[in-house]
Amino acid sequence: MSGLRRLAGRLGLSSARRYLLQGAFHTGVASKDDALAESDNRPHHYVSAAASVGNNTHIGVGAVIAPGVQIGTNCTIHANAVLGEDVVVGDDCHIGAGCSLANCTMGNRVVLQPGVRIGQDGFGFIPTASGNQKKPQLLRVLIEDDVELGANCTIDRGSHRHTFVGQGTKLDNMVHVAHNVRIGKHCLVAAQCGVAGSVTIGDRVHMGGQTGVAQHLSIGDGARIAGKSGVLQSLEGGKEYGGIPAVPLTQWKRQLIRIKQLIQRETSQPTTL
Repeated sequence: MSGLRRLAGRLGLSSARRYLLQGAFHTGVASKDDALAESDNRPHHYVSAAASVGNNTHIGVGAVIAPGVQIGTNCTIHANAVLGEDVVVGDDCHIGAGCSLANCTMGNRVVLQPGVRIGQDGFGFIPTASGNQKKPQLLRVLIEDDVELGANCTIDRGSHRHTFVGQGTKLDNMVHVAHNVRIGKHCLVAAQCGVAGSVTIGDRVHMGGQTGVAQHLSIGDGARIAGKSGVLQSLEGGKEYGGIPAVPLTQWKRQLIRIKQLIQRETSQPTTL
């Protein structure tokens, strides 16, 4: 076992150490029948004997597939990805290098760019006299077919309902989706947006980069939100919004014009001593 322990140390993964005695390392196309001898010095990844891996699924160097994982056919799991216990991955999925998946179920043709994090605990704490008490985060993340998540996106698992991303939705790099959020079908969310807990977003919603959405709000179908907006109240569908706080786009433009006029007026007045 010394060779396996050295490999686990190189991966730096406690989960790899925990599963060393439960399965075998594999290379190339995943198969339960190709366990490598300890003396084999080729690059390895780890697939638990209690995992299910579909045909023509390729698993990269250093990847870890935990017990109870189900992976469909024609998938690609790139180097150093970690799929935790009972993760479900559909057919024709692409999981980029260094992704970590836990407590999640994914549909078919899902694309995860490198560094995506799915299914970790959400930010839920209850302030008490003795300190901040952690709120249990026990549910899952559900991702439907044809979703794509950009590099370093993070999606937290649910606490009182499953966190959900609808069919065909695309998230740009570094988007954060908090616990209990529901995002509808075919939405487009640009880079560095943050969606706070328990928000409900309808279908075909577009959000510009660095938009923030406060918790427990609803955004209707077809809403379009300009970049760097701050959504502090629920928004009706089918309209365009912008600003902090986000208001209908025409109103936001009037606000900007008025602010510009006030600045010009202030700077045009002579300074008196």
